[in-house]
Parts: sequence; structure tokens; C-alpha cells
Amino acid sequence: MKKTKLAVLFAALVSVLGFTSCLESEGSSNYPTFQAAVTITGDKLLGYTFYCDAGENIKLQPTTESVANLNLDGVKRAVIGFDLADDYTGVTQLQPNTTYTVIVNSLPYYTYGIPTYTMVVDTLSSQYQSAGNDSIAVKGKQISSADTNSFYVKNGYMTFYPRFNYGTSPLYFGLYYDGEKDVDAAKGSLNMNLYFNNSVDGSYAMSSTASVISMKMPVELYSKFMQSGKDSIDVTLNLNASTNQSPLKCRMAVSDFMTPMAY
Repeated sequence: MKKTKLAVLFAALVSVLGFTSCLESEGSSNYPTFQAAVTITGDKLLGYTFYCDAGENIKLQPTTESVANLNLDGVKRAVIGFDLADDYTGVTQLQPNTTYTVIVNSLPYYTYGIPTYTMVVDTLSSQYQSAGNDSIAVKGKQISSADTNSFYVKNGYMTFYPRFNYGTSPLYFGLYYDGEKDVDAAKGSLNMNLYFNNSVDGSYAMSSTASVISMKMPVELYSKFMQSGKDSIDVTLNLNASTNQSPLKCRMAVSDFMTPMAY
């Protein structure tokens, strides 16, 4: 199986997930009308497109001026607060299969990065067979818990909201699975396991926090489920949590294994 290298991006801690309308703000110029979690494509030269997690195929194209002060280089996921451009006066609900020009509110209260990780390992790959199929599992550390209502897969990423301990060293989140036991294309089910490492041992004082986390989905499984004729599948994320929490479950579209194309 294809393996991706672990990349770490620990941006601002976030506490808002999904799409919300904020019209009750009574038109405050500093308060965005909408807020959404998005996958970011494009670049500063040719322009960005934000793919909204809420709704089907909703694309947000920010004005150049509104993102001029944001450093989006290398940022894959974010929560953004935004207003629609003047062409969409009176719109209070974003519609599927629609592209909107938006004005991003760059205040850090409303727009911030989501920590994003790209470690996905098939535990049956030759590298891990030699070390034992449980080699990843035994190296992982416990999280405290995770919000069962904020777990979903969209636009190429699995997103959830864990509480965990941390120190001064980098954090690592990842996914691992057994290619024979955890992938059932015929039944339309995928079993994933959470890997977590806070690089902290017992001799260091640790703090606790909660943050939205996004993890890249294993694109190598896309064709297997597509060939089975499934449009959607059931996903389970098994946690190593100190609270003995039950696994997280959601239903995802098979197409959401893939991240959106930039152009």
C-alpha cells in the first residue's frame, strides 16, 4: 500500500466546526455572516478556492483583498468566517453545487487554521510486517476523549474533536488499518484506528486542551470502494482513550476519499 509521510501543522486551536449562519449579529461590520470548515486549494498567484464541508459541492472563492493578510502557504484546512460579495445580496443559506465569491473576515476569532496531519499507514505493508502488525498500536498514546457529534469525512479529510494532553514537543496524529481485516468493500465498511503521540513522558508537566483535528484519508482505498459500486460507506474510528470511549462512527461518500483538485 502507498504510505504518506507524516506532516505536522499545529495552527491555532479551534472550537468551531461546520457551517453556521450568524445573522443574529444584527449586521455588525466585524461579525461574519457565515462560518465554515473548508479544504483549501490554489495559491496566492492564481487564486484560492475553499471547498466547504457543509453541503454538497459548495465552493467559496475569496476576493484577493480579503485574503491578502492571511498566510495560506501550506495550509490545507481552516475554519473561515466570511460574507458573500454584493452579487449575492439577500442570500441567507448556501446552496449545493454553487460557487460563491466571498469576503473573508481575517480576524483570528473567526478565521484560523485546523491542525492537519497526513500520516496514514497500512499495517500489512512490508515495513510493518517485519516489526509486527501491532507495532504502530503499541507506540501510540492515549487521548482523553473525543466528541461523538463532531466526527465526519469530507473533501479528503477525516475530522474530529479530541481532548488530549500536550507539552512543548510536536504532536502527531495519524490513522492506521489492517488492509485485510479493516477494509470490506463488498459490505461498504472501513475500520480505522487512531494513532496519537504527544512526545511527552511522565517527567514533564502536561496541559490538556481540545482541538479540531483533520487527517488525510487513504486515497489508495478509493478505487477499491469505487469498484464495489458503493456510493457511500460506513466508517469507524477506534480510539485509544483513557475514558474507554466507544468508537466514533459516521457515513461518508466514497468520493470524499479524494481531496479537491486545485484547478
